[in-house]
Amino acid sequence: MRLKLAVPAETPNVVWIPFYNVVIEGGKRFSVDAYFLEDVAFINRGLLVKKYEVALQSDVEVGERDVVLNPRIGDASEAVELLYQGYREIQRVYDELYPMVREKMRPSIMKFLKILFLGGLGERTETPELEAFSNIYGALILYREILGEHPEKTRQVYDYQLFWRPFIISMGGGGVAFLDASISPPVEDRFYTNLYSIDEGMREAVAGLGGRAAGIQKTGER
Repeated sequence: MRLKLAVPAETPNVVWIPFYNVVIEGGKRFSVDAYFLEDVAFINRGLLVKKYEVALQSDVEVGERDVVLNPRIGDASEAVELLYQGYREIQRVYDELYPMVREKMRPSIMKFLKILFLGGLGERTETPELEAFSNIYGALILYREILGEHPEKTRQVYDYQLFWRPFIISMGGGGVAFLDASISPPVEDRFYTNLYSIDEGMREAVAGLGGRAAGIQKTGER
């Protein structure tokens, strides 16, 4: 099988995940996962967006033991609409939570802002409400970086291209890690690994790949 690929992987047992390279109205460019996007929670969809891929190679042979996943998102316009769907929902939740959080943060506003803007590093929020709000705010900022300031209107897709990015899904040590096999040697993709640990929909989708037959590799296997 020959595909248009991000830098080809030489490692065996690779899972090739489909992505869309997208250019939208206003000139924003990014690549978005075309397999797992609809599986994950609204708050996590932005984690499946990566930088626009410029180093594509056409007509590259993939390994016999590799697994090539077919896109489950019909086209780039559908993928962008799913991102906007998540963006609007997160904006709605943020707008609902903000008045309550504003009251709770009055006694310790500086402490809360430190946690908020440092992403919770080094200490945790004081209440579950503030912690949830911090997570919502972080997702909202990510959506704004990807799509722009205004979620109410979906921006038109001007151009897109389907390609595949190589991953190794490694099981071992009590967890699952996604390794980016477009880099030699492969390195952990912390966004995908973290998403697997926090998102039930992602875990169910990976389980649906069928274990070893779908290229999921137990530590130490060849």
